[in-house]
Amino acid sequence: FRFNADNTFQFMYIYGASDRSAHGTYTVENDKVILHGSKTASKDFELVEEKRSGNGITVSIADENDMLLRNVVCYFIHKKDTLVAETNGEGIATVTMPDCEEVQLIHGYFPDVPTSYKIKGNSNNFFQFALKPSLTEVVFDHVQLDIKDGNLYGSNIYLFGQAPVQFVKN
Repeated sequence: FRFNADNTFQFMYIYGASDRSAHGTYTVENDKVILHGSKTASKDFELVEEKRSGNGITVSIADENDMLLRNVVCYFIHKKDTLVAETNGEGIATVTMPDCEEVQLIHGYFPDVPTSYKIKGNSNNFFQFALKPSLTEVVFDHVQLDIKDGNLYGSNIYLFGQAPVQFVKN
């Protein structure tokens, strides 16, 4: 974290293939730092093409970085039934689910909140999505960290799940 005097912050996290960042504003109240990041959850994929093609329902991921095409987890939903498929090295996931109503996408390297697209009543069965630049950012939506002994304690469900973490000042 870098906290600036104008109540803005920057965040950087590097773990294996998953470099994450964030920025936004913060307030300090009663020994707590409250973070308000600029990223809105569930907006990491943009529908760029849809058409009728082949059998089943296909999700295709388009991005200049070939490494990001794989590992997109796709949830295909019809009422209470859900099929899960992960994109392959070409960025493709296909399932057979007549009457699919919704597709949710989340990247395995950058898990936050799935991006949801309603397709109920849509005669198309091929949907291509582009990755938005926000994909690598972390959501800090009213995240509260406790200040104790000059360090910060808390968690961010989008980054660490429910696990408590400690940020140590250098």
